[in-house]
Amino acid sequence: MTLNSRLDRYLGVCARIAAALLVVLGLFTLGTLWFAPLRQAVRHRLSPHAGYLLGDRIGLPADLYRATRLTVVLFASNSCSACRSAESSLKELKQQLGASVDVRFVMVSADSYRTSSGEDYARRVGFELAPRATLPEQLRAVPTIAIVDRDGRVRFVLEGAPTGSDSFVSSVRGALSE
Repeated sequence: MTLNSRLDRYLGVCARIAAALLVVLGLFTLGTLWFAPLRQAVRHRLSPHAGYLLGDRIGLPADLYRATRLTVVLFASNSCSACRSAESSLKELKQQLGASVDVRFVMVSADSYRTSSGEDYARRVGFELAPRATLPEQLRAVPTIAIVDRDGRVRFVLEGAPTGSDSFVSSVRGALSE
């Protein structure tokens, strides 16, 4: 073997190694970009309660739920069309369950803190607007309705706008009676 042929062979091997490393790096980059949304999509399909699971802690200040046996927490935004479409179901829920002295109805606004639109929405659905509350990490969608106990543990959760007031209110009543 001559020096040129050895050099050519060495350069060929180095070029193949460099190409393989670039392919691995490219696949790693694509995997990093696509894995998180893929994992989230798979988790959402496997779990009907992707944001909160039953028994999770709500991640809000304790003064929002400690005073009553159960607290209905609504995460919503006035600018969200699904939230606006849920207004009648939420009003129905508040009307039917609002007479219970041991249930509190609290809204955590996804709008900027203390905007009038968040206050308007809370007033329209009959929920009190939670002061100083920020959106927890577990929250995946608005509207989300969660029922928590005195310890802040989730007993019922619904992500998205409720469909059919009667079945929604029945589901919530079932969770409240447990």
